[in-house]
Amino acid sequence: DYADFMARRTDELKGGERQLIALAEIEADFENVQRAWEWVTDHHQIDDLMRMEWAFSWYLYIRGRSVEGHTLYKHTLDRVDDRALCGRLMARIGRFCEQLGRRREGLEWTRKSVAIAREQDDLAVLAFALRQLGVFSAGAARDFDDAHRILDESLAIWAALEDGWGEALGWLGKAVAFRWADNTPAALAFTEKGLVHVERAGDRFMSAMGYLNAGVDCMQLGDQQKAVWHFEESLARYSALNAPSGMALAHGNLGVAYEHVGDYDAAMQQYEEALALAREYSHRESIVGNLLNITEIYAITGRFDRARELLAAARTMMPSIEIDRLITWGLLVEARISFRQKDYEAARQSAHAAFDSSQAVNCQKSASRSAFVKASHTATQSRLWMALIEIRLG
Repeated sequence: DYADFMARRTDELKGGERQLIALAEIEADFENVQRAWEWVTDHHQIDDLMRMEWAFSWYLYIRGRSVEGHTLYKHTLDRVDDRALCGRLMARIGRFCEQLGRRREGLEWTRKSVAIAREQDDLAVLAFALRQLGVFSAGAARDFDDAHRILDESLAIWAALEDGWGEALGWLGKAVAFRWADNTPAALAFTEKGLVHVERAGDRFMSAMGYLNAGVDCMQLGDQQKAVWHFEESLARYSALNAPSGMALAHGNLGVAYEHVGDYDAAMQQYEEALALAREYSHRESIVGNLLNITEIYAITGRFDRARELLAAARTMMPSIEIDRLITWGLLVEARISFRQKDYEAARQSAHAAFDSSQAVNCQKSASRSAFVKASHTATQSRLWMALIEIRLG
């Protein structure tokens, strides 16, 4: 009975000595697990779906198979009408959306899940869905006050349930919201607090996630050595879990760290590893980000034709991604390529376009002071490039 098989692994996937064993056991029998999920879906076996849904979704999430998970869970959602199960499926689909960078879609699914979980008084699902909703409120809606209100409610429920694993996820969620608001010291502080809870729970996956985010914060605060250490710790944990989505993020951030100190060969190696993994699990945001990173290395090292080729590839994917700043980043990369080719007029035009793009992002997010800070940072880069180009033109 694969419903029992997955139910027995629900707690094991959250950490402890058997976490890696549970992952390996599901991996070894994955085709049968998937067939069982499809069978109980087609035959409307609600109890079996209830017992399978958490472990199956978390396994897919750890393995970076969120495209597959999104498809499977959406198919099941379309086939069943049990209200409580639908609320759970929506929460898991929202989680898949987070890994895939589909923040606006994730926001809608988690709003629906929260409403159903409240109606059903399903506190564990409510806490999980609220955590997702808080993260999406920060990343997609840019309503940081509402995000923290929602995340605080999630944490309160998990504390009342005495669920240490949930509390760890909640504290890391608070850190994500602060990171979206450009409050890096607070983000690092809450990540470190989350890691304390993660260590108690023994969850290697959340530990890897926490170390990765701490590394990002250390980079922002200028501590490169500590950032690299965190990224390497994260990569080791993700690799042990065979978690390609996390490995891609760790490789990409190591590339940024190496590029910052001028080790372009090492940076390129990390970016190419990240790009290959991002393509493996179809994360468009990560694919575009790493294409732009590699483009900049090619521009710095004088391989301009290859730089423009990759820039064009990145731009074809940008309309399907929910982050406006990627468009601005692409324009800045184009300005840098033109500048290094000594085409100063083209560079000036691209820098002006990047500035206009950053201002447009700021206007769209005018309700959020923190979004203004992020847009202004990009605008400052554009101004610096325009000033440099004007000096050369003068």
